[in-house]
Amino acid sequence: MAPPSDDKSIGDAAAGATTQGIEHALRMIARSDNELLQQPIIVVGAGRSGMNFLGDAIAQHPRLAVAHEPRLIWKHGNDRLSDALQARHARPEVIADIRARFASVVRKAGKERYIDVTPGNSVRLPFVDRVFPDCRFVHFIRDGVDNVLSMRRFYGVVARSLRSNTPKLRDSFMARRAKELRWKQAPYMAMEAIRHLAPPWLLPVVGMPVVGVRLPAMSAMRQEMDLLDVCFLQWRTSVELACQFGRSLPPGRYIECRIETFCEDDLRRIYDFLGLEISPQAIEFVRRNFEPGRIGPAMQDCFPEELQRLRRMVEPTMQWIEANPHAATAGTT
Repeated sequence: MAPPSDDKSIGDAAAGATTQGIEHALRMIARSDNELLQQPIIVVGAGRSGMNFLGDAIAQHPRLAVAHEPRLIWKHGNDRLSDALQARHARPEVIADIRARFASVVRKAGKERYIDVTPGNSVRLPFVDRVFPDCRFVHFIRDGVDNVLSMRRFYGVVARSLRSNTPKLRDSFMARRAKELRWKQAPYMAMEAIRHLAPPWLLPVVGMPVVGVRLPAMSAMRQEMDLLDVCFLQWRTSVELACQFGRSLPPGRYIECRIETFCEDDLRRIYDFLGLEISPQAIEFVRRNFEPGRIGPAMQDCFPEELQRLRRMVEPTMQWIEANPHAATAGTT
């Protein structure tokens, strides 16, 4: 009998792979939402703090399905409000909708555990905790001066358009929002689009555009305050609210790390905190994408007097963080 041809061997391998893929898909469909949402990982931090980098580093693990900034899903049922939601806003129907949609993310990806990277969550940890009572919070903190200046530069690039300047999100911004959108959210997204695209003379009527974490009365703050002060308030509110709530949780629920001292050992500590074995892909991702001590271009856009004023503003919060390190903090020396 003649030996099997190479074409037949390739065909058998392909058929086997297809069968395995179908079996895996059927197993994922059979798993309940609660199974797919056990101990989800919630990466929080101020906008422009490096959250997307940290989320991607953790998400290199083959079991994890990551979602970047699914803002409209988190706001379902609370669209009239700012991002600073409280536990009382997590009504049963809201919880059910959010959990179902994130379980779908894990199921479609064929993974086993969910990881979320959304800046707005930093000011609504009580709400997130009500939605995911067994979640694990990872808080990435960046030096206040660098963070605020980066946010101000982000406004200059993004606020007058509907595009993101984050490469991984840039081309998919509108497509992602369209997928997240529920019909009841359409009026709010339409107003947001108008504010981003309106000519300057119309802004006093429709309101100023806002990016990053949506605090109460943000559009009014944009009209009446210097942009540097607005960005500072976004940073301080995000960092302080996340620290205050996170540090009140029982051990094993919350961890902090600093971007300025971040290294591979910190990533290992985070993985250990999450109950995961370190992924070689994660180590490689950090080595390839992270430059310790790198100062971004935001510093170049700051006048000396602005820098001096900003340092005075951020100093109390940074001193509090450094003088009272969290017991589970990664990234400290």
